Amino acid sequence: MLNDIHNSVKKLKALSDENNWNITQMATYGGSAGGNLALLYAYSRGTDMPYFETEEILPVKFVVNLVGPVDMHFSAFGGDKDWEDHEAHAALMGSGITLKLTGAANNPDLTEEEKEKHIQAMSPVYYVETYGGVPTVMGYSKRDTAVNPKHGKILKEHLDKKSDQNDLFTFPKSIHGLDDDPEEAEAFHAKSIEYAEIYFNVMD
Repeated sequence: MLNDIHNSVKKLKALSDENNWNITQMATYGGSAGGNLALLYAYSRGTDMPYFETEEILPVKFVVNLVGPVDMHFSAFGGDKDWEDHEAHAALMGSGITLKLTGAANNPDLTEEEKEKHIQAMSPVYYVETYGGVPTVMGYSKRDTAVNPKHGKILKEHLDKKSDQNDLFTFPKSIHGLDDDPEEAEAFHAKSIEYAEIYFNVMD
């Protein structure tokens, strides 16, 4: 999936060069699984991870993430007493993701070290910790039944340690999105536009 995004960026850059569009920078934006991909793409450019293309084609100036998982370890999907749905969903989400996305479901002989490498490759916090991040807007829903809202706190802690600009929004009434919190949703979108005005005006 990341290679598909990468190929799309390559094509966009090629079309820009052919048509003199002068596209020199970009941002990524995604929700849920798309939020995870938006973060992974933004944070992994220029790294040396072997799983996908990491050449920087257009610099990612900032990323906007809505309820995307940031740490694919089982522990990140439960254990938050303030998350009312964590008991019902933590085991299902955490163990299912770990089994399926590391390949362990089809390859039971994978070592713990191999699993860990796959989990790191899918975890945006790993890239922030290892390489640093980019300015990030993020939003998480308090009543989410799929992604524990503590993922926002986890990512913010990593970004703060690297002194990367970030803003975290919480949607207290929404489930897996921002549908039931119009005021918070408006603030989230306004902050995303503010990031565009700030970071797209910075000359390369």
